[in-house]
Amino acid sequence: MEEEKKKRKNKKKKNKQTKGIENNAVGAEESVSSNQNHPAEIRGSEAHTDDTSGIDNDSNRHDTEGAKVSSLAENEKHCRMDTEATFEEKIKQLQKDKVSHMQNEAIFEEKLKQFSREKDASLLKESNFNERIKQLQNENNSHLHKEASFEMKIMQLQDEISSLRRQEANQEEKIRQLHTEKDVYLQKEAEFQMKNSQLQSEKNSWLLKEAGLEKRNNELVDEVEKLNSKRVNLEKKVKEMEKETENRVQKEVSSEERISLLVDELENSNSKRVEEKVKETEKERENWVQKEKSFREIISSPSGYNTLLETQPGR
Repeated sequence: MEEEKKKRKNKKKKNKQTKGIENNAVGAEESVSSNQNHPAEIRGSEAHTDDTSGIDNDSNRHDTEGAKVSSLAENEKHCRMDTEATFEEKIKQLQKDKVSHMQNEAIFEEKLKQFSREKDASLLKESNFNERIKQLQNENNSHLHKEASFEMKIMQLQDEISSLRRQEANQEEKIRQLHTEKDVYLQKEAEFQMKNSQLQSEKNSWLLKEAGLEKRNNELVDEVEKLNSKRVNLEKKVKEMEKETENRVQKEVSSEERISLLVDELENSNSKRVEEKVKETEKERENWVQKEKSFREIISSPSGYNTLLETQPGR
C-alpha cells in the first residue's frame, strides 16, 4: 500500500514537471515576443521624450540624445538576438525533454501496470498473511492461555511441594520424637520389668508371709479360745482374790487392833520385845499391801493378765 502511494506521488510530480516545462516554453515564447516589442516601446518613449524636450533644448543636445538612442537600440538588438538564440536552444531542449518525459511516462505506465499486478499479488499475499497472522495470533493466545494454566499449575505444584516438604520435616521431627519416646518407653519398660520382678518377689514373700500369718492367725485363734477359757477361770480367781482381799482388810483391821493392843502391852511390858513385834506386824501389813497393788496392776494390763494366766496352776 505504501509503495503504491509513493508511485502515485512520483507520477503526479512528473506530470507537474512536464506541465511546468511546457509552461516555461510558452513563457519563453511570450518573453521573446515581449522583448521584440520592447525596443519599439523604448523608441516610442524616447521619441516622446525628444518631442517634449526638443522645445527647450538646443540642437547639440538633440544630436547627443539621438546618438545615445542609436547606441541603445543597437545594444538592444544584439541583446534580443542573443536572447532569441538562447530561447530557441531552450525550446529545443525542452522539446527533447518532453519527448524523453513522454517516453518515461510510457515506461512509468508500464511499470505502473506491473506495480498494479504486483500490488494485487501483494494484496492477496497480505490477505493470506493476515489470515495466517490471525491464525497464529489465535494459536499464540491459546499457547498463552495454556502457558498461564501451566504457570498456575506449576505454582500449585510448587505450593504442594513446599507443603509436602513441610509435612516431611514434621514427619521426620515426629519420627525423632517417636524414637526418643520409644527409647524412653523401652527404658521405662525395663524399669517396669525390674520393678515387676521386685514386686513379684515381694508378692511371693508376702504370700509366704500370708501363709505364715494365716498359720499364726490360726494359732492366735486357738490361743484366744484358750485365753477366753482362762479369762473365765481368772474371773473366778479375781472373785476369790477379792474375797481374800476382804479377808486381808479384815486381817489388817485385826492387825491394827493387835498393834494397839501391842502398844498397850508395850507400855506395860518390855518395850524392846514389843517394838520387834510391832515391826514384824507392820512388815506383814506392807507385804499384803504390796501384793494387793501388784495384783491390781496385773489385772489392769494385758501382758500382766497373760502372765497371771501363765502362773496359774495347770498352765
